[in-house]
Formats: sequence, C-alpha cells, structure tokens
Amino acid sequence: MTEQGPSVCPRCGGEFDRGRYVERSVREGNDVALVTVKADVCRRCGEVYLYPGMVDLLSRTRDLLRA
Repeated sequence: MTEQGPSVCPRCGGEFDRGRYVERSVREGNDVALVTVKADVCRRCGEVYLYPGMVDLLSRTRDLLRA
C-alpha cells in the first residue's frame, strides 16, 4: 500500500491509472452539478478510488446545491 492508497485494486487485483481526473455528478432535487475529482482508476475493472479530500469536495457541492 502506498500513501495514496492500495498498490493494487482490492476488488480485482488489477493495476491503477494513478492521479486521473474524473467527473462525478452531485444531485440535489432537480439540480445537478458535475465535479472534477482526482482519483485512482483500476485498469481492469474500472473501480474508482478517490483521493483524500475529494469526498469533502463532493459533500460541500451538495450543500451548495441545497442552499
């Protein structure tokens, strides 16, 4: 395991594409926001592992949509 997370995918054992930027949608009611977050993505199964702080970013975005 590295500082960024596991060295291989815990789900399938595949290798990661490290430090990719992926879009995630945040929905609140009828409102939708697309947020670009940093993540490691498994090359084999496509599982996404977010970097530290990215979940907080998504949560803050949801709070802004509620307001």
